[in-house]
Amino acid sequence: MDYAEIKIMAKEQKVRVTDLIVLAPANDPFYVGTDGDTLLGNWFYELWQRFNYNTGVHIRRVHYQIVSQKARVLMPNGMAYENTDQCWKLLGQAAKNARYLGLVDPLALDDRRNPAPMIFAEFAGEYGVIGVTGELDYSYDLSLPYFPDLPDYELSGFVGEQDYLVEVWAEKSTMNDVLVPLCRGHHVNLVTGLGELSITAVALLVERIATTQKPTRILYVSDFDPAGLSMPVAVARKLEFLIQDQDHDVQLHPVVLSRQQTIDYALPRTPIKDTERRKNGFENQHGQGATELDALEALHPGELRTILTGYIRRYYDTGLDSSVMDAKVELYDELEAIRGEVLSEFEPEIEQLRHEYKELRTKVNEQMSGYQTRARQLWHAISAELKHKMPDLENFPVPEPKEANEIDGALFDSNRDYFEQLTAYREWRNGGPGEQERQNDLV
Repeated sequence: MDYAEIKIMAKEQKVRVTDLIVLAPANDPFYVGTDGDTLLGNWFYELWQRFNYNTGVHIRRVHYQIVSQKARVLMPNGMAYENTDQCWKLLGQAAKNARYLGLVDPLALDDRRNPAPMIFAEFAGEYGVIGVTGELDYSYDLSLPYFPDLPDYELSGFVGEQDYLVEVWAEKSTMNDVLVPLCRGHHVNLVTGLGELSITAVALLVERIATTQKPTRILYVSDFDPAGLSMPVAVARKLEFLIQDQDHDVQLHPVVLSRQQTIDYALPRTPIKDTERRKNGFENQHGQGATELDALEALHPGELRTILTGYIRRYYDTGLDSSVMDAKVELYDELEAIRGEVLSEFEPEIEQLRHEYKELRTKVNEQMSGYQTRARQLWHAISAELKHKMPDLENFPVPEPKEANEIDGALFDSNRDYFEQLTAYREWRNGGPGEQERQNDLV
């Protein structure tokens, strides 16, 4: 079922198109296909090709890449695309149309507003298989092992540790493709959230500080907007309260995105919604509009990493690992020299045991040679017989789960045809049979 079929059916049945769809015409995937939808979808697809996108693209970056073009990008209506809420909404609709029309893979756009699904379901993928194990192949050695290794030193825990606990805190996860590898590479903790970080997040930070007993530096990353200015303060205040009776050295630094950075990188401003109560105070102090963190990466790829790397390395000795490795090599050399001296003291006894062991091994291996051949032959015969008598798994089916106690009145059921499903949606909205059946199930 698609737009064209729905139009034909509406005409044949003499009903309104809205009687044959469920969502608003602009949102219902089955009704994507109007001339306007196609125009918008093709416009987005052309941008997709122009910017050479592939996968893992966040739509906010598409927005900022459009507004950063020297030659203004025109929308299908001929108007220039601008950094406004109206244009942003149009871009979202265009991206949706392009995916529903099959122009862009639905998975190509990255959803960074929502956390990744947690997959716990089990899936075997194939039916069981019986195999035979335990055969003695020619790599299996039944001879006496070689002379055992002599005692040696074993070094563990000889690792370098930075003096500071450094953490990057970000108000959003849309920059994780930059922040995760950066923090992993510098052994820096990363804390992200959707907006203001919670008391729990700060309490866990205090726990880490107490465990490490290190001076701690928090590098805060947020949008340049009223919320972005208040979030570091809110976190700092929670932190101040929770450690007020503890002797810790902690600093929090808002490092990105500042007003000066928006100027230095010529980042575009977006109008602040009138519903934002802090709008006037913010704009009186910083000028009109706000700037999202995504704009920096969209217009200056790699710059966020560069900025944060500079701050991190104020507290991170990049030469520490190399220094530790040099010290470890020096220690290994010393241990090897000591071991050599000790073994030389016991050399006569070692050589005597080595000689006796060699003679024993020769005798045992001579006796085991024929034994090993017979063992291989016997093991092979047993394996062959096991394979010959192997039962057919079809006679031993894997137990099936008990029949499900299906919930009645599903909102969506793929076994319904288009019109049966349409009726189910309407009944659900009207509190019809589906809802009543579900309530009966719970009684």
